Amino acid sequence: MQKAVQCLIDHDVIPESELRKAKWLKGDRVILNAEFTNWYTTHDNVNYKGRTLPDWTDQAEKAGETWQCPL
Repeated sequence: MQKAVQCLIDHDVIPESELRKAKWLKGDRVILNAEFTNWYTTHDNVNYKGRTLPDWTDQAEKAGETWQCPL
């Protein structure tokens, strides 16, 4: 989950307005915490580049360590 969201952040796919007050970011790095989980669950139906967050994270999790950000 973390790698996929980090990919979206790194490529400016998630709007800055959503990230500005995120307590699950340290600088521009994703930190897994309760705030991140809350954000993820409230955004799981949002499309980013035509795919939902679960679509992104499922692809990353299935590929495991070999997953590369496709953006």
